[in-house]
Amino acid sequence: MALVSVYPVWIASWTFSGFSAWARRYGNGPLAVVLVMGGAAIALFWYFEERNKRAAAATARTLAMQQQQLIDAERARQQAASDAARDAERRRQWDARKASERMAEYFRTLHPRRFEHVICLLYVRMGYEAETTSYSGDDGIDGLLRRDGKVYILQCKRVQGSVGAQVLRELYGTVAAERATGGIVVTTGGVSRAARRWLARVRPPIQIVELPELVGLAGVHFSADTIPDDFFVEADGRARSASLFSSA
Repeated sequence: MALVSVYPVWIASWTFSGFSAWARRYGNGPLAVVLVMGGAAIALFWYFEERNKRAAAATARTLAMQQQQLIDAERARQQAASDAARDAERRRQWDARKASERMAEYFRTLHPRRFEHVICLLYVRMGYEAETTSYSGDDGIDGLLRRDGKVYILQCKRVQGSVGAQVLRELYGTVAAERATGGIVVTTGGVSRAARRWLARVRPPIQIVELPELVGLAGVHFSADTIPDDFFVEADGRARSASLFSSA
């Protein structure tokens, strides 16, 4: 590095020394003066030319370093934005999962009569006209749903287990007796294997809405304030709410 730094000075000194030697050879006349001045001019030209090259190279290195710093900063910014977006998506998925679990527990712990009202409200939000029936003596009809001139008989099963084939056969008979278009069973549980086999064999005009689908529909058509603010699930899995168990 030290040798490179003195290179222009060494070239200038060598050139000037060479021309000075020629000047001494030819005496102290005008030619000697011309040679000395020419040698000095050439030496200075080489010196400044080399210095300018080194300065340009240093400037190019500085610009390259600055450009690389800008590239690194942009990459870091993009990575930070990507990390933030990924974290936000994870948080959104977590919140959605917790909201679904809370909604599912809300449906499972509602009073059966209130469950019927909530389901009728859900179908109203879905574009149906809904009419609830009396809580007792309803002949297996929890609600009537109408849309586009068609009538559907609604059954709401707020249960922990499964809906059996007997429930579906009775609903099928009610649909036929009432001359309805079809039946809809909304349950907080599932459907038994026997019921599924009966559905596959008979193919009645009955739609089954199990808990996962119910939660999905509620997420689309209900707002967050559908669940009371005082509703929560304790660590032991038991639900608590001051207004939850009312049948009103």
